[in-house]
Amino acid sequence: MSDTIVENKEIPYETKFEDGSEITDYLAVGVAEGFEETNAKSDEEATRDTIKAWSYICGKDLWRTLQGYFGRSVHNLINEGVLDNSGKVNWDLVNERFL
Repeated sequence: MSDTIVENKEIPYETKFEDGSEITDYLAVGVAEGFEETNAKSDEEATRDTIKAWSYICGKDLWRTLQGYFGRSVHNLINEGVLDNSGKVNWDLVNERFL
């Protein structure tokens, strides 16, 4: 089953970076931690890709199997209103505060 559709509903978390490439578990963690880069053409795209990586980590519950840093970061992003519990991004808030 595809990550983009669950029971004929679109999933709430991000599955693609700005350039259209697929987010994988490895890339999401690498971008979030800063040891992997995306094909971002600007600082704004890089920021959006980082938010998308966190959305993926949150939405797929990857943070539960990773170091405590990931769980704390996901909870902070939720508390700040950047993400909801399902990993859906509040892009209006991101654009206002980070871009």
